[in-house]
Amino acid sequence: MRLVISAIHQKGGVGKTTLSVSLAGELAKRGYDTLLVDADPTESAQAWAKAGKLDFNVVGYPVMPGQTEAWAESISKLESEVFVIDCGPNDYSLAAACALTDVALLPCSASGLDLDGTVRALRQIEALRAQRRTPLNVLVVPTRVDGRTIEGRQLVEQLRSLGEIVTRPLTSRVDYVRAFTAGLAVHAFASNGEADQEIRALADQVLDSVAMRSAA
Repeated sequence: MRLVISAIHQKGGVGKTTLSVSLAGELAKRGYDTLLVDADPTESAQAWAKAGKLDFNVVGYPVMPGQTEAWAESISKLESEVFVIDCGPNDYSLAAACALTDVALLPCSASGLDLDGTVRALRQIEALRAQRRTPLNVLVVPTRVDGRTIEGRQLVEQLRSLGEIVTRPLTSRVDYVRAFTAGLAVHAFASNGEADQEIRALADQVLDSVAMRSAA
């Protein structure tokens, strides 16, 4: 079974790359043949992989304006069991990824700008769903959540009001930052730490959403 997971948003700085690398690492650890596709021209995922310490491959396939169909065709020819796509923060990258995606991950922090971008992205996703022959599962992922703040405590409820499934929050933890510096996925950098447990829970939700976890 081929599974495509995309981290998407219309705004940068929401945690797409951290989410993509962390999830790809967790899925590879579980035995899935996993490929991370860096579709963002900023090449953040490739920068994370530069040290060569990740236990999965990362390839650069940036989406450019007017080339979404050609990009989707190129990705469809790659071979892997699981694809994790780290998308660029724009409409055409979102549209290209959603053409292939089984599960779309939409990270969002408590920032008002992130929330606005999440609403815009969901509107575009809803339009794209109408064009698909197969379902498109969407999981909204609260990111950089600080439970000590009013904004952090309110974020999950705000996201639930948007009508999509909301995952366990990814909190504001230094392990995510240090994992990037070390060139490692979170599970390899801080096994069994809080960040690792958050990513494991997210991976469970992703796989459960496509009834694939039992095949691992």
